[in-house]
Amino acid sequence: MDNVAKEKRALVLGGGGSRGAYQVGAVSALYELGYEFDIVVGTSVGSLNGAFFACENASLDTAFELWSRVTTDMVLDYDKETIELLKTPRDAIVSLIEKTVKSGSIDQTPLRKLLEETLDVDAVYDSKIDFGLVVVQLQTMKPVYLTKSDIPKEKFIDYLLASSAVFPAMKSIVIDDKHYIDGGFYDVIPISLAKQMGATEAIVIPLNSIGVRQPDPKDIKITKIVPRDDLGFLLMFDPDVSKVNMARGYLDTMKLLGGLVGDEYTYFPDDFDRYKRKFTSLVAKICGKFKSNNIAENFVADSAIGLIKRRIARSPLHKNGWIYAAAEITGKVFGISPLIPYSLSEFNDAILDALDEVKDIELLKNPDITDALKTITDDKYLTKYLVGKFTLELTPKKTLTAINLADGFNATPLVAAIYCIFARLIRDSEKKKENE
Repeated sequence: MDNVAKEKRALVLGGGGSRGAYQVGAVSALYELGYEFDIVVGTSVGSLNGAFFACENASLDTAFELWSRVTTDMVLDYDKETIELLKTPRDAIVSLIEKTVKSGSIDQTPLRKLLEETLDVDAVYDSKIDFGLVVVQLQTMKPVYLTKSDIPKEKFIDYLLASSAVFPAMKSIVIDDKHYIDGGFYDVIPISLAKQMGATEAIVIPLNSIGVRQPDPKDIKITKIVPRDDLGFLLMFDPDVSKVNMARGYLDTMKLLGGLVGDEYTYFPDDFDRYKRKFTSLVAKICGKFKSNNIAENFVADSAIGLIKRRIARSPLHKNGWIYAAAEITGKVFGISPLIPYSLSEFNDAILDALDEVKDIELLKNPDITDALKTITDDKYLTKYLVGKFTLELTPKKTLTAINLADGFNATPLVAAIYCIFARLIRDSEKKKENE
């Protein structure tokens, strides 16, 4: 007889208010990658999201649509003045404290109405996916871990509201004469609850939020999808910010588990990997032009080449290949959107389009390289200037000499210029193949 316990995978969703949109994007990627869950647990907004994900049909579309339109006044009973203050977190915190002292805690009636309109509670209870949440009993400040089998169906939304009631800013939720508040006061990332419910593996999505964190339990495989970026003030619900955070959640997950590559940007690696050597060779070729038989010029060239190497080495992606590091550097110079995944050709097109949009100003025509490097302070313009010098005038020695003479010069635009030249070469090569 086989006594080996069945392996169960849990989805663990941490608390974090409006940052919860990130979890929707992350779960979208997990489903796309084929992940399925036997257990879903959450605290605070994690329990709200989890209730949708615990449905058998995985109500991802509903969650996505909801986060794409939800605003602060749809969740909390704020006046317009307070909602405006939420755009400045420091002012908002002071305002919320003052409001709590003067007129009491904020009511969650708007959130209750929203859940009653959008969440299919019957589907949660009919689902084979088990569900759990954490609340804290206000009188004792002790945690209460609950699964859906512990919660009467008619009180399910009450417990969801309790798990997300950030006391004292929000009113406690009274259930059977007991006051309950946000589970984050004891366990903001309830991995231990998932283990208690039989999980042998947990995919965990924290939101870098306030709350008490319990130690990770042992004897359970844990994978954490951690936000790379600041997700915003946790009480400000804005559809545009939510859409950005959903995109971030999706991309962070695909980079961690889906084989995509990147730091601030996200790349399909096949074409990038194919051109790794070509890009490194191009850097070597350009740097080779800096060399001469003159000892003094070689000293300058070596210094400049060192600038390039050190700048690339500072990128978190330099170990993946110089092409990735240079792409990240160039993307930031031109402000390319980091919210979509890129193939090599798509990224290069975006870079070259941005380069073309940099308007020709008189400074870009400056023949005195040293003077230009001192005068042009915008990296976008400096990159375009260097691209012109390398590809049109072919005077890298003079350029590098000027770089070393120019006070305060950084290698960022130089690396970006080399990447732009690479992008043009690749695009021209691909067009040539299409025409053959």
